[in-house]
Amino acid sequence: MEGHPNRIVVPQRPIQGGFDFKFESDPYDVKLYGLLTPEQYTQAIDALNYQLRPSRSGSLDGALLASGMLMVPLMVWGVRHKNQTKRRKSLLKKAIGEFNAANPTLLMRWNRRPDSMLTIERRQQQESATSPEGMAHAELVTDLVVRTGVTSTSTLPQQRTTSTSQPSAPTSSSAGAVLV
Repeated sequence: MEGHPNRIVVPQRPIQGGFDFKFESDPYDVKLYGLLTPEQYTQAIDALNYQLRPSRSGSLDGALLASGMLMVPLMVWGVRHKNQTKRRKSLLKKAIGEFNAANPTLLMRWNRRPDSMLTIERRQQQESATSPEGMAHAELVTDLVVRTGVTSTSTLPQQRTTSTSQPSAPTSSSAGAVLV
């Protein structure tokens, strides 16, 4: 697959009879585009594979799948496989978050379309708040906050006293607060 000029596509290979995958940590055929050195790439992908290790199936899962003719072990395997898939997804998200925190100029993410693949790319620079677009946005947000504050004071519920008398009517001071 031909990649984006600033995007490393991390290859993966099937393991355990095709039920799981492992990311290829050898940078030999991977175009790094100068984003990472081969040592950094190998270290990052090895750490990712190590963190995904608890989600992989074991020998018990193989035995359950092999005895699929009995149907009950196959149902147990299906439940275990579903849990392993959920665990793999959460561990992958955690590992990607750790990589992104350790490398502020790079962004690792799992792309689902057009194909499911792990990519590493240069992080987009965000607009600063001092640019004209940023200032207009800040002024708009401030305007909304002020308007929201005025409307919220008019919709506050009346405070009730603990006595058995009738609820008090709004006083002039509370009416003045609404008008401000």
